[in-house]
Amino acid sequence: MIVLMIGIICVGYYLAERHPIRYDLTENDSQSLSVKSLKIIEGLDQKVEVIGFFESGSQIEIMVTDILKELKRRSKNFSYRTIDPTMKPSEAKKYSMTEYGAIVISGEQQKKVGLDEIIKMSYNPYAQAPPEFYGEQAFINAIVAVTSTERKTICFVEGHAERDINSQEESGYGAVKTLLEGENYVIRSLNLAAEKSVPDECSVLSLIGAEKFLSSPEIESIDKYLDGGGNALVFVDPFENTGLDILLYKRGVVLGKDIVVDTESFYGEDPLTPIPQLKYHAITTDLRKSKLTVSMPGARSVSKADVVPDGTQIDVLMESSLSGWGETDLENQNPEQDENDIDGPVPLAVAVTQELDAGDGGEIKQSRLIVAGDSDFASNGFTSMTPDVLKVLMGGAGNADLFVNMVNWLAGEEELISIRPKPADFKPLNITGPQKKRLFLIYVVLFPAFIILLGGVIWFWRRSR
Repeated sequence: MIVLMIGIICVGYYLAERHPIRYDLTENDSQSLSVKSLKIIEGLDQKVEVIGFFESGSQIEIMVTDILKELKRRSKNFSYRTIDPTMKPSEAKKYSMTEYGAIVISGEQQKKVGLDEIIKMSYNPYAQAPPEFYGEQAFINAIVAVTSTERKTICFVEGHAERDINSQEESGYGAVKTLLEGENYVIRSLNLAAEKSVPDECSVLSLIGAEKFLSSPEIESIDKYLDGGGNALVFVDPFENTGLDILLYKRGVVLGKDIVVDTESFYGEDPLTPIPQLKYHAITTDLRKSKLTVSMPGARSVSKADVVPDGTQIDVLMESSLSGWGETDLENQNPEQDENDIDGPVPLAVAVTQELDAGDGGEIKQSRLIVAGDSDFASNGFTSMTPDVLKVLMGGAGNADLFVNMVNWLAGEEELISIRPKPADFKPLNITGPQKKRLFLIYVVLFPAFIILLGGVIWFWRRSR
């Protein structure tokens, strides 16, 4: 019977080791990898090694090791090891590591991951914010960098009071620029008036929140770029006349001269900040699964034209609820729906796929275009990955993922369309001296004493029988 029992235990251990069942019971799924991380690590087809340089036994080493261990569990092509540079300085010198951090290696490709990329301090105007752990995001971005064969360029048009891609102000786009660079994109600004045409290196052309009219030569350059198989991301806010209407109408998209009001699905107490319903599309699939909220503060309608060019497919990405409408009286401070307004559900963003005629025997080209009626939703105020109270009040937990997924779809990087890793907060247990004494008394003295006493009582009771 003993041999049989040992055999059963061994077989059970063998099966459990190869078919583990794990369930994350943490408050914010801190022990689970994000959708993006799973896609990348499970699709890894080449060897990747991470070498971490941290103080042995430190909190940061423990947290980094937890992430690396989970990545290793998901792929046979991934491995890692940690080195204490104070104990083995020759190893640190070998990899030119002069400070704590890590190096990610794949073949001849290497990328350093600094400690400032793994741990970041955030500003909270209401309280002292703890540092945030960005380990998963930092290592996944490094893996993408060392395994990618090319880096695509995203060109942001400037010269018409567009959103500043380098600004860290609330209205800027610095936060999503950082995310795009983490996806291994090259980010550059483009002045069409100076360069006369869209460079061939631009995988995606972005026109974000222009406030001034684009000249005819600039619009012709964009038109030529799209006709040649280019891809563009266009955000046009309400009240703005940029001259892009004819360009977009040519591709079956109509910019509404309105502002969307939604009295059923809106954020806070502002019906002019609708929380749109996400429609079925590759860009929104993971957002729908994760039930992330997207908010569109002050948006105009973006509709499909009555006549659409041949070979063109237009898909609605987001729309208001049935109770929403496109308010055409832009001067009305208390909007109410009337016969001149667009009935809900009102589309707020569309994705356009156009098959292009390549001529005799030529390869068929495809042009992709995304048009949204708002540029605020992807600004720093709605996408900054911090636990800032203001950001929580403003909503838009899925705005950053939506924007980056739009760019990934336009660039043809569908495998990167997902939900990005969120930072993990440090939550240290701060206890006072008397509390320490009470914990010591309870767990070190009383509990063991109780077990010994209980064992003595049971032994005496059994002996007396």
